[in-house]
Amino acid sequence: MRTFSRLGWLSAGYRGMRDGALLGLAELDQIGSPARYTYRVNGMALTVRRWTTDRLIVDEVVKRIPFPQLRAGDTVLDLGAHIGSFSILAARAGARVLAFEPEPSNFSLLEENVRPYPAVEAVPLAVAGASGTRMMRRQVRCSTSGWSFLESRGDSQRADCISLSEILEHWRLAHVDLLKLNVEGAEYEIMRASPIAVLRKARRIFLEFHDYHGQDSSEIARKLEGAGYRVMTRPEMLYRLTGIGYIDAIRSDEG
Repeated sequence: MRTFSRLGWLSAGYRGMRDGALLGLAELDQIGSPARYTYRVNGMALTVRRWTTDRLIVDEVVKRIPFPQLRAGDTVLDLGAHIGSFSILAARAGARVLAFEPEPSNFSLLEENVRPYPAVEAVPLAVAGASGTRMMRRQVRCSTSGWSFLESRGDSQRADCISLSEILEHWRLAHVDLLKLNVEGAEYEIMRASPIAVLRKARRIFLEFHDYHGQDSSEIARKLEGAGYRVMTRPEMLYRLTGIGYIDAIRSDEG
């Protein structure tokens, strides 16, 4: 997989135009609604913010991203939970979910949206290669998402971080059925820093990768293959514009 060092601004520009057009269409039927309203989709009800990308992200998670099917009793780590779309999908399938979201306004909505689902525990932390306090910046195209450690410009705020190893130790997790990551570029440092023994506690790993700012998803794929996973890489149709795609990895001993 090729990585594009110039893709930061190009990806932001393309996705900004795309999201702006989609957002305008999505908000047409909400004229006169309050600043926050309940968006209902596929039997789910989530509070979203008007004139933000919240609703677009919910639709993407619920309708378009090819997440693995979950089973009742599964344990799921949702790293980069935003306002709770995937956490709710997992809880409705009968899974126990630990949902990590560092951005305070997103976390407030995450807590509100998952309140009807006691199997979801919301955690106000970023997941990174190591614990500590880090500066994150919001990508210029984004309104409520896109908070990243890799950006050099944009709105900024500090975030408390925890590593994957520390999550497993703190919550005493001997295994995880699905490790889901959408962490705006932090997936690379998380994968680099996590020992193979830690990664192998996850039966399946599904992540969104962001191949810009010099990052390369093939590095993640190679490490997971070396850890004994069967890896499928799925670039977005417009990968050459966005640098975005998905890695779906399942442990080889899972059949």
